[in-house]
Amino acid sequence: MRRLVGFSLIEVLAVLLLMALLGGLVHFTLRGKVAVDKIDEAGRELQFLDQTARARARRFDEPRNLLFDLSQNSVTSAPIDDRQRRRSTVALGAGITIDAIWLVDRPVRHGTLALPISGQGYSTSYGITLRMEHRQTILTRYWMVVGLTGQWIPMNDQDALENTLASLR
Repeated sequence: MRRLVGFSLIEVLAVLLLMALLGGLVHFTLRGKVAVDKIDEAGRELQFLDQTARARARRFDEPRNLLFDLSQNSVTSAPIDDRQRRRSTVALGAGITIDAIWLVDRPVRHGTLALPISGQGYSTSYGITLRMEHRQTILTRYWMVVGLTGQWIPMNDQDALENTLASLR
C-alpha cells in the first residue's frame, strides 16, 4: 500500500496557530513603537523649525518670532514685523499636544507665546513638553533649547527640565 506524502490537518492547524500568535506579538510590539516614533518625529519637526528660524535670522539679519499656539498645537516662524513673507508653520499630528513651553521663570500652558529670535539667531533658553495619549498611557517628551546655540537637549523628566532652566536665572 502506498502512503500519501503531506501534512495532516493537525499539523497545518498547529502551524497556523503559531503564525497567528507570532503575528499578534509583532503587532502589539510595533504598535507602541509607532507611537513613540510619532512623538519623537514631532519633536524633530519643531527642532528643524527652530533651527531654520535661527538660520534665517542670521542670514538676513532679520529678527524673528517663534509663535507657539498651544490651543492649535502649532508653531510658526515669522519675521518680527509679522509680514506674511517667509513664514513657516509646523502643525503637530493628531493626538500630539504641546503641553507647555518652559521659560526661565515660568511655564506657559495656554494661549500663545511669541519667543523672539535676534538677528544674530539668539533667543532666550526655553523648554518644550510634548504629550501624546496612546491607549491608556501618556507619552511625554521634554527638550531644553539652548538660546545661544539653538541646541536641543532631550531631558529625562519635568524636574530635570525645571532645574536646568532654574539654574539659568
